[in-house]
Order: sequence, then C-alpha cells, then structure tokens
Amino acid sequence: MASAFPPKWPWAAGGDASCVSPSTPVEGLSADEAPDFVYGVYLNLPEREQRTEELLQQHYVGSINFFGKTRVDAKAGHTHAAEGFTATFDGTAVVAGLQQAKKLDPDALTVTILPLQTRPPSVGAAEFMARGEESAKKAKVTYKRISVRVIPSEK
Repeated sequence: MASAFPPKWPWAAGGDASCVSPSTPVEGLSADEAPDFVYGVYLNLPEREQRTEELLQQHYVGSINFFGKTRVDAKAGHTHAAEGFTATFDGTAVVAGLQQAKKLDPDALTVTILPLQTRPPSVGAAEFMARGEESAKKAKVTYKRISVRVIPSEK
C-alpha cells in the first residue's frame, strides 16, 4: 500500500526531519480471533530489496497484537473488543534515520504491515508458512484506515 503526500513537508528538499513528529495510526483494527503472531508495522519498507533483519529494523515502527481485542474476546465479556481498536506508532526515529541515510522520499511514504513470526528449528519452512497462513485465515484481521500524520515538534 502506498500513498503520495504533498511535497512541501518540513523534511522535503533536504529540510530537517527533527522538526516533526510523524505518527502512523492504524484505525479500526479488528479480528475474529487472535492470530498466532503479531504484525510488524514499517515505514517506507522497500518492495524490491531482500528483507534482511537490518533492513526491517531500519523501517520498523512497532507491532500490532490482538491479544484480548478480538470478537471472540467480546463474547467472553470484553464488549469493547468488538468495537475494534486503533494502534498508533511514532515514526520520528525512522524518518530521521531514513533522511540521514538519504533514503527518504517525502512524496512517496508507505506503510507496510507484515506478520512477525520466528520459525522453531524443529518445524520445516513449508509447514511453518502453512501454519501462519491458516492462522491468518481463521483470524480474519481487518482495518479501516492507515495514515501518516505529521505534527510539528516544539524545538
């Protein structure tokens, strides 16, 4: 998912990214049941590069956990869980790091959400992928909106 933003952001054309506080709210998150993993949220994660641990860390802004926040939990007496929730992530450090590395294109900010899973050594890769896919299907995770908001910091 990619969204273009106005080119006159404070860090455009070499401006100072430290003068802003970008946040990324993922709104209206809901699931029938919690998946067997959490989701990682990344800003401007390149699509065509190999996703090494180092690359993922440079773009990582946080994770989404559905524990206690699903429709199954709502049936168990947690009525607020059925309404969905918003997870908001601070992208200040990621934006500053990308700007310093000259890898920030303010006209093409993207948000990527990926499952965060660690494969146990005793489980084969194909079985591991199948388990993750089955868990994701059963969970039926949805969201309503993802945005990037920039708030001027008080410097």
